[in-house]
Amino acid sequence: MKKTLSTTLFLFALSSLFAQALQKKTLDAFRGSDKMKIDGELSEASWEKASVAKDFLFRWPTPGKIATERTDVKIIYDDYAIYIGAYMHDSKPDSILKNLTKRDNNSNVDWFFVTFDTYMDGQNGSGFGVTAANVQFDCKYAIANADSDEGNGDGEDFNWDAVWKSSIKMMPDGWVAELEIPYSALRFPKTAVQNWHLNCFRRIFRKGETDSWNEIKATESGSLRQSGILQGIKDIKMPLRLQATPFVSLYGNNRHDKEASPVNSLSSSFNAGMDIKYGINEAFTLDATIIPDFGQVRSDNQVVNLSPFEVRFDEFRPFFMEGTELFNKGNLFYSRRIGGRPLNNGNANKLKNDNEDIINNPQKTQLYNTTKISGRTTKGTGIGVLNAVQAPTFATVRDRESQAERSIETSPLTNYNVLVFDQNLKNNSSIAIINTNAWREGSTYDANVTALNWNLKNKANSYSLSGNYALSQRYDSTTELGHKMNIDLNKISGNWNWGANYSEINSTYNQSDLGYQQGYNWRNYNAWWAYNHYEPKGRWNNFWINQWSWYSTLQERPAFTEGGIGLNMGGNTKNFNNMGFNINVFPKGENDYFEPRTYDFKTYFHLPKIGNANFWYNTDSRKKLRFNFGFWGRVLKGNARYNSEQWGGITYQASKKLNLKYSFNTTFGNNDIGYTWRQDGAVDANSLKDNDILFGRRRVVGYDNTLSATLTFNNKANVVFRMRHYWQQVRYQDFHLLKDDGKVEKIAYSGLDSNGKNAHNINANYFNIDCVFTWRFAPGSDLFITWKNAIADENKEYLQYNYFGNAARIFNFPQDNSLNIKVLYFLDYADAKRKLGK
Repeated sequence: MKKTLSTTLFLFALSSLFAQALQKKTLDAFRGSDKMKIDGELSEASWEKASVAKDFLFRWPTPGKIATERTDVKIIYDDYAIYIGAYMHDSKPDSILKNLTKRDNNSNVDWFFVTFDTYMDGQNGSGFGVTAANVQFDCKYAIANADSDEGNGDGEDFNWDAVWKSSIKMMPDGWVAELEIPYSALRFPKTAVQNWHLNCFRRIFRKGETDSWNEIKATESGSLRQSGILQGIKDIKMPLRLQATPFVSLYGNNRHDKEASPVNSLSSSFNAGMDIKYGINEAFTLDATIIPDFGQVRSDNQVVNLSPFEVRFDEFRPFFMEGTELFNKGNLFYSRRIGGRPLNNGNANKLKNDNEDIINNPQKTQLYNTTKISGRTTKGTGIGVLNAVQAPTFATVRDRESQAERSIETSPLTNYNVLVFDQNLKNNSSIAIINTNAWREGSTYDANVTALNWNLKNKANSYSLSGNYALSQRYDSTTELGHKMNIDLNKISGNWNWGANYSEINSTYNQSDLGYQQGYNWRNYNAWWAYNHYEPKGRWNNFWINQWSWYSTLQERPAFTEGGIGLNMGGNTKNFNNMGFNINVFPKGENDYFEPRTYDFKTYFHLPKIGNANFWYNTDSRKKLRFNFGFWGRVLKGNARYNSEQWGGITYQASKKLNLKYSFNTTFGNNDIGYTWRQDGAVDANSLKDNDILFGRRRVVGYDNTLSATLTFNNKANVVFRMRHYWQQVRYQDFHLLKDDGKVEKIAYSGLDSNGKNAHNINANYFNIDCVFTWRFAPGSDLFITWKNAIADENKEYLQYNYFGNAARIFNFPQDNSLNIKVLYFLDYADAKRKLGK
């Protein structure tokens, strides 16, 4: 052990000693004296005097080589904003791709992008880009949130939106982009003379070429730290950052149910609120939303869940998507907990009387307000505070005889809080403390989780030692404590990389009150190596090969859970097709302690030897018509047990304004064996003992189809249509009891109801339409018109039909339609003061 530790420390010291400094270009910032007009002309006299950033290099697909087309960038500044003028010369100007897209969508189009790291820490920054159709996209960077230390991950967050101006102009030999970034959209230190990290990027889509001003080496970790330097910015001040976005929202709802009386139930509602952004100082910002309304966000992709873990849904609410880079550290925060399903949603069924019916049981809680404060000091200390107050939720039940109604609480008044302290260290290293807390009114328990995260790198950024330790607490009449930990040692730069990991989580650790968690009580040992070839060779632009192995046991005792080895290979061809495959083998199978749903960690379900593999292929993304497909399969030893999944899609750029996309996913399970819930409707349910653990052998078939269309009228208005139909059918063939050795034994239990039909079978149809018209009628101000149609039904009468039979009858089920009109208007103090000349 001592020898291993000494060797590791020696490698860190040696690589630091011989680390070569990254080459950094410099550009002098020029203080302009003109009144700037953002028109793409670059006609002001200040542009003639400004220095030029030129000599761009390939970033992709041939890193470091001279770019095929010339790009010139100039930067000037004044007391209000920083201005970027970029001239993208092109030998074939008629071939410049300028399709119209939604904001923050830069696919299938030429674009220009600039990044600023104003504190020059190589870890945090912001980026602003514009396409050749003058569609804006912007993002924040937080390298500590990158998914991996491998490659150039910088934790890009394209959900962040700032208010800034841009214009483009097509030229006989290319195109020009002019950007105005107000200081209110940036954060920078309070010093008289400032130098910032700067890099500029250009995409020439028809060539599949991406260029950068300062070279980005594919073998180096992190692209922010490989930026050039913008120097000599003098005497600028952060303006008073006070912005408000009041909104009004009107809803019309229709519940259509052929079996109800009346068939159509109409309702309407009105909502108003405000989003506020206030700059506490040059570094910290307060964001708040009062009586939030998220009617325009996309519907969730509901699925049938046969697993022992809850489904994790994506976040689409702007407040919880934008500027949350600090709060996402350590993966402790799952924002969908806030305003999500009531904690005790099942109380309505448990606490109602036998002669009462549930007439209303809300599936979402209402938020009173949400607030976040975040920023970073000049010494690299990031601080984030997020707070949300969630209203109590009640179900309504009605007595059948007296018709009297009463309320049953399904969720108490709740205060959620997230607190983060993050310190940047030398060499792109960092350390952070994160705390999440859920406080609930009344007797319902409270919860708290605290974690320490660290990511330490040597001077060359070639090795990293990272990890975390978290402690969870639940307070009720007693206190329940739990912990988890993780430690990684990785080589993160160069063509050859490797790493080793140890992680554990004990049986009482729980972060689910404000986070998301799958599983507990395990130890895992993992090791991997990878080779990445970044330069073109033969038919390939680049390719890779990875290999990993792992072994897992229970944390509380050395009981085997799973172990295996995997291999992954893939690459990008000279024709810009992308493909790859991976294989995983579990020689001893798996002992699953969660599938039995006992959670005692004595009972487990044994899966025999397992092998799975998948393959994917994506065609050239530069083409108008492109497609992708993939396959995953798993085979288990014995009884012809296998599972498979197929997916794919077609994207067609029908015109410069219209984009069409179809995607599908199919699942199939043959002789799939898994836990099944007891059904009271089964005539022989009494044959089961209380301690019997029931498993079923089943045939699982599912189809998930999504059709979407985006029609973009101009760079400020678009309509997005999305239609999804999900169908899954589960047919049970026979039933088994789980034995002490983890195997199952067939029993005579039939599971049939009084009509001779299997009470366990599932036939689920989930159907959604989301149609959203968006018009940015003024800077930061939007009009949304949203239509939603939702159907969710598990009618077993339709088991007789296949997918197409169910799809043809989907509108026979009850459905909800809603129409929402929402108007937001952006008010900015600094902009108003400037226009008034005061």
